[in-house]
Amino acid sequence: MDRWKYLILDMPMSGDTALLFPPHLQHAEVARAFGTSVPLAGGFVRWNSETQAFECHGQSDSLKLKPREGGMDNFLVNKVIKHG
Repeated sequence: MDRWKYLILDMPMSGDTALLFPPHLQHAEVARAFGTSVPLAGGFVRWNSETQAFECHGQSDSLKLKPREGGMDNFLVNKVIKHG
């Protein structure tokens, strides 16, 4: 899953929501599929064997977004992966 991408969207009914998707899709095209939802952060996910959790890194070139500071993106991504 090292090259999988993620996007955090501000969804009208649920607030900050993490989406994970394969590397052949662009961040911008995934964001467009969710209409009026506002993209807040984006990049890639990788497994950190020391913390035993996924972490967000890199950036979305198509949306000019990076992971947000403070670890909230990591929290949301791990929540999606663990709980579906």
